[in-house]
Amino acid sequence: MVDVKCYGAATRQKGSGQISDLSINGALVTHTEITPVRGELVGISLDSPDGAILLVGWVVRHVDQGFAIEFDHLNEKTAAFINNAAAIVPSRGRGRQQED
Repeated sequence: MVDVKCYGAATRQKGSGQISDLSINGALVTHTEITPVRGELVGISLDSPDGAILLVGWVVRHVDQGFAIEFDHLNEKTAAFINNAAAIVPSRGRGRQQED
């Protein structure tokens, strides 16, 4: 798991959490202090060897102590980071997961 900072655009919540699943399509953020609403745009920032990475996406579902986001847009640097992040953040599967 990777420690991150979370920012909710609509609710203006700020807090921390952990990315526990990451793919090119989205991320699962757990152990978080914020509860963004479904459909809210959320920013997730984390440190990488090449500098800070900002992941931006829409909340698509809630889980115990967290939420899942679908990325809005990834630039080349961010996409490359995610593709190389398998050693840091495990992914349970690639591609879009079904709604609950």
